Amino acid sequence: MELIQPVVDIIKLLWDPIAHRVNYFVKIEENMRHLRSQVKKLTASREDLKNELERAASEGNVPTNVVQVWLKEADEIIKKAEETQAEFEQNKKCFYGWCLDCRSRYELGKRIVKETPYVQDHREQKDSFGEIAVPPMPEPVSELPTTTIREGVSTIRTLDRVWNWLMDAKAGIIGIWGKGGVGKTTLVKNINNKLRGTEHFEVVIFVTLSRDWNIKNLRNDIAKEILLDLSAEEDETRASRLLFNNLKGKKFLLILDDMWEKVDLEKIGVPAPKENGSCKIVIATRKRGVCNDMETDEEIMVEVLSDTEAWELFQKKVGSVISSDLEPIALDVCKECHGLPLAIIVVGRALRKEANREVWKNALRVLKTSQFELKGMEREVYLPLKFTYDHLKNDSENDILQNCFLYCSLFPEGYPIKVDRLIEYWTIEGFIEGVESLKDASAKGHYLLKELIDSCLLEKDKDEKNAVRMHDVIRDMAIKITSECTERGRRFLVRASLGLEDCPEVEKWEEKDRISLMNNNIRFLPDEPKCTGLSTLVLRGNEFLQEIPQSFFKQMKNLRVLDLSYTGVMLLPPSISELGGLQALILRFCRYLQSVDHVGGLKQLQLLDLSCTGIVGLPREIKQLTRLRRLNLSGTFHLACIPVDIIVSLSLLEDLEMRLSSFGRSNESKAFIENLGRLNRLTHFTADIPNDFCTSSQWEFLLWDKLKSFHLGIVGRGLFITPFSVEPKRRGRYLDITANANVRQEAVGLLQFAEMLRLYNHDAVRTISAMGARNLKRLKECVVWQCRKMENVVITEEAEEGILPELEVLRLIYLPNLRSIWEGNGTPGSFRSIKSIILRSCASVMHLFSSNVLQLLNSLENLYIEAWTRMVKIVRGEVGNGVITLPKLRRIVLKELCELNKMWEGVLYLESLQAIEVTSCPSLRQLAIDIEKTPALEVIQGESEWWNSLKWQNDSSKSHFQNRFKLQDQYVIPDADTTNKYFINSELAHPPPPATLESQVKLKTVKAVNQQTEGPLLEVQVLFMKNPAKKLILWNKQEEHQIIKPAKARDQCRKGPLLEVPLLFIRKPAKS
Repeated sequence: MELIQPVVDIIKLLWDPIAHRVNYFVKIEENMRHLRSQVKKLTASREDLKNELERAASEGNVPTNVVQVWLKEADEIIKKAEETQAEFEQNKKCFYGWCLDCRSRYELGKRIVKETPYVQDHREQKDSFGEIAVPPMPEPVSELPTTTIREGVSTIRTLDRVWNWLMDAKAGIIGIWGKGGVGKTTLVKNINNKLRGTEHFEVVIFVTLSRDWNIKNLRNDIAKEILLDLSAEEDETRASRLLFNNLKGKKFLLILDDMWEKVDLEKIGVPAPKENGSCKIVIATRKRGVCNDMETDEEIMVEVLSDTEAWELFQKKVGSVISSDLEPIALDVCKECHGLPLAIIVVGRALRKEANREVWKNALRVLKTSQFELKGMEREVYLPLKFTYDHLKNDSENDILQNCFLYCSLFPEGYPIKVDRLIEYWTIEGFIEGVESLKDASAKGHYLLKELIDSCLLEKDKDEKNAVRMHDVIRDMAIKITSECTERGRRFLVRASLGLEDCPEVEKWEEKDRISLMNNNIRFLPDEPKCTGLSTLVLRGNEFLQEIPQSFFKQMKNLRVLDLSYTGVMLLPPSISELGGLQALILRFCRYLQSVDHVGGLKQLQLLDLSCTGIVGLPREIKQLTRLRRLNLSGTFHLACIPVDIIVSLSLLEDLEMRLSSFGRSNESKAFIENLGRLNRLTHFTADIPNDFCTSSQWEFLLWDKLKSFHLGIVGRGLFITPFSVEPKRRGRYLDITANANVRQEAVGLLQFAEMLRLYNHDAVRTISAMGARNLKRLKECVVWQCRKMENVVITEEAEEGILPELEVLRLIYLPNLRSIWEGNGTPGSFRSIKSIILRSCASVMHLFSSNVLQLLNSLENLYIEAWTRMVKIVRGEVGNGVITLPKLRRIVLKELCELNKMWEGVLYLESLQAIEVTSCPSLRQLAIDIEKTPALEVIQGESEWWNSLKWQNDSSKSHFQNRFKLQDQYVIPDADTTNKYFINSELAHPPPPATLESQVKLKTVKAVNQQTEGPLLEVQVLFMKNPAKKLILWNKQEEHQIIKPAKARDQCRKGPLLEVPLLFIRKPAKS
């Protein structure tokens, strides 16, 4: 029995595999039925899954990758099983017909048995699925709904700048900033959409920051854009790491729109931009300070629209309703939006298809009175802009910035606000706290001013240096805030530049904190207005106001600032002595004011401005003004003398200005200089100094050890009136040398203390370098005007060592014999800091400098050459092909250079050049520029005839630069009486050379048409004439030179502020 069991086991081991193989053959039909059953189940599962996926697709979801693989494999398995079944059916006929092939039957049976569990296993895998469909993976760039920026508008140039920086591997973070409603969001959305279909980035993430944003919400918003759900993640560190790990391997662009403060990218989990350009960040903000906080590599400001672009947008929003009858009003309505796209869109939409003229007139009235009553204006314009104002609270203590901002609304619409004067007001009003000196107050004031500029609530004035202005829509917002405010200190009454002849009702004065009636035609003031809370009263610019009622100031006990400048006031009333808290009395340009009686009671007075008044003497009671810190006596031509004892008694005096006063003629002037050191706190002093005083032993002590800033004019015998304004300059160290001053060693020696030299009407000076390199070491700015014998600024023989190493600005004006800036080869270290070179009306100049000197100008940023020179080339000699570089040059302006035929021989490498402007240069037929050597060039501006006459190296260069050409603005005035056509150019220039014909021209009802765009008409009814400030130039095609005497021009239709011009002249334009 023991022997049998092993035999049985062996037989069993041999039989089982044999039996298994026998079953392939014997049980083939049973196995086939089992396979069919499993295939039916798998097919049913597949169809069920497809139905579920269809429902998911209707909800916007897509199958997971696992499901897609399973479906593909299911199709293949079913197809293979169907092929096996078909083979079985075919062989089955042979089996029943006894044409038996045992081997093929065996192989088929084996395949059926092996396929069956595979089919079953695949079906069962479906039951283990979790999600079968998910939201689709986003496209690398999702298109965003927005207005497409079209070609030919200024915004496209801004878009191109952003695009170029995006393509620059060196730029990691790019900042886009500008005031609310200017189009920043539209710009970044266009950038986003422009990236569609490109391979610059694997993914573009666009996130708008909510006003109550926080790090967690922002992180979640960024994560959602790349299909990463971090909403349930409580651990901030882990969430940050997850986002970081997801982004670090990607080439991404992150666009953060509407940013109000710094975002810590590291805490959020965003990788820092890499130098190779694989990931970048673009931010859009209203505050330039945010760009600085984010350490942006480039900041790009979005400007408001030009007049032409604004008008086109306005017409588009209003529709085809503007008839010739409505057009003048529609133009004025559009102008009140002042180029702000958001305001244009909202106002245009409110007036869409409105043909009623009265409705348009009402809209204009509402806009002119700084109201936001038009449909949508409150919600869509006022509130978004006000959010910028509200946000200032987060940046300062005690709402200082808000107060500083609101104060600016006291000035008229479009008014250039002098920075120094504005900071004075802020200081006196108490907005600038915690400072001990005017210098410290000025420093803090400039900081506050920068905050407001960077927040786009103020902007630098484009026409006037060291001045700011408010955009008119921003000013409207400020006036609305102050007119509705009940909070003490912010209740304003502003009626500036409205042409008022009568004061507002006296009831409106009550409970106001600040009142501005600036630049009106008011003749009479109320007798005794009740203004117990009033702190600022501005009556500046009311020329017809000659008398102030005796009791006018009786109920203004809290008045701190009183501005009566540019009025016709002859006397100060006795009630002014009751202003015990007054800190600033500004009487500038009160030409009929001969005395300042009753000021002894102004015990708190810190600022007294008597500049350009008609005062003939200083009352002894000024000694009582013991808190006076600034006294301005500039332009007091009628002041018989300036008593030394009065001035020296003002022990707290920090600023003393006496330019163009009687100081230089006074017998006490020398004694005054000797005693000036007794004013222990004096840090700023201006005066005209006779030649004889240059030797005073006091100067080295005053200029080197004591005074932080000064403005001294060295004059000869008698008083010489300078061509420059007596407006207070920015703080600095200025030295003027006038016509008949003897430029001897002592006078030139004062140069070593100066940072700015202005030399004018001097016939003895032939070069600046002759004054000595040692004396010129500190000089930062140099202006030379009408020096008829000057031939060169520098000659090599006088520049043995590096000369003018700190000079930043060089202005050369009306130098008839000037041949070049530098004659000879340059010396190392010279001109190393120069940023701007301005040359005007220097008739004998053939070239500015040689190619050797050109290599010294590594800091040059602006080159401006204008009018009446014989210049053929700017640079003498060969500059090579990119061998010489001006790495910082940004702008070249060439005007009225009739003989200029080439800028230079060869091609300079100008990597930073952004703009070239050419006007009336008919012989210039070739621009010495190259595509590769001017990569940053954005615009070439000029006349169409000149542009079409240019010659190019090849067609690709012509095509490339054609896209950067901008037609110069040109206006034509047809005179209704004479049919003559005048071309207007309002470029501010220095006094023109004598003309051959002098006559009066009166232009009646004329229209100015922008020839570039066939744009809006400007109605002008009368041209008035008066005193100097700016100049308007009319180019007449048909007449010879004509001069109109000093004039003041006013557009009567708008009843706006007067435009002052010293000289209006008409002449033929240069040949083109």
